[in-house]
Amino acid sequence: MHNQFKYIFFIYIVFLFVLHTVPLGPHIAPDEYVHITMRPDQILHFILFMPYCIFLRIWLQIDIYSNPWLSVVMILIGLFLAFSLEALHIILPYRSFEIGDLLANLLGTIIGSSAFAIRM
Repeated sequence: MHNQFKYIFFIYIVFLFVLHTVPLGPHIAPDEYVHITMRPDQILHFILFMPYCIFLRIWLQIDIYSNPWLSVVMILIGLFLAFSLEALHIILPYRSFEIGDLLANLLGTIIGSSAFAIRM
């Protein structure tokens, strides 16, 4: 079962990478939308990053109850992954770096990590 999670986690990371690099719709410049509202793609960012910590904890077989700081480390690794994927947008001509997307990714990682800790 451990190998299955390794493959599922790998497919999940590849899926995140593809969704962050492939143009999925018309490009909207940052000044063309209202910053107060949450865009549908930010909701997608939030949803896609929720299972990150769950997959990573199962794959690495981490027990967060023996060391609660591991949860913080998982969230920091999730922040690094989210920032890396958003930083990739800087070099892609059809994408743009968005702080809102980065925050949605981080919030999804935190909520997913918390939900997994509460559920278990």
